[in-house]
Amino acid sequence: PDWPQRSELFVFYTTTGGSPYLDRVSRFSLAGDDTLNEGSEEVLLDINELAKGHAHCDVGDLEPSAATQRVIAYSVDFKGDEIYDIFVADPAVKDGVLPKTLETIKETDGDIAWGIDDSLLFYVTKDEAKRSHKLWMHVLGTPQIDDVCFVTEDDELFSVGCGKTKEGNHLIVHIGSTEPSEQTLIDLRCLSA
Repeated sequence: PDWPQRSELFVFYTTTGGSPYLDRVSRFSLAGDDTLNEGSEEVLLDINELAKGHAHCDVGDLEPSAATQRVIAYSVDFKGDEIYDIFVADPAVKDGVLPKTLETIKETDGDIAWGIDDSLLFYVTKDEAKRSHKLWMHVLGTPQIDDVCFVTEDDELFSVGCGKTKEGNHLIVHIGSTEPSEQTLIDLRCLSA
C-alpha cells in the first residue's frame, strides 16, 4: 500500500531507520479533533525482528483489518521464491517483540485485501509456473482448505490480482496481461462470513 495511510482511527506509516529498506510499520491513534494522540505510537511490525534467523525476508504487503483496524495481515517470503505466507496477527498481543500470529495462510502471491469487516480476507495463489491465477476468500477462524475460490484464470497469458476501492466497499478483481486487462468490482457489502 501507499504510506502513510490515514483512517478514521489511525495514521499508519513506515520508517526505514536510515537505510533504504523498510524496517518497521507503525501507527498513531487519532484524537476526536483529528490530531495525533501524543504517546500513542504503536509498532505493528518490526521487520528486522521478523527477519532474524532467516537468510531471506521480503514483506510483500501489510494491511490493517477493515472495520476495527486492530488486527493486521502481512505477507512474507522467507525463501526468496516469491511465494508468500500471510500472517494474521494482533499487534496488541506480543509474542516476544512481534505481534501474536492468530492464523497463517500458506503459499500465496503476497497480495492481501480485507472484506468489509474483520472476518473475511482475500488472497491470490500461483500455479506451477508461478503465475498468479486463483483468487480466494478466507473466513478467519476456518482452515485454509475450506476457502472459496472466486476466480480462476486458465489462460496462461493472463494473471489475477486483487485490491480494494478507496472507500473500502468493493473488491477490485484485476485480470491482465502485458496489454489487455479488465477489472471487475465485487460489492463486499453483499458478502459475509
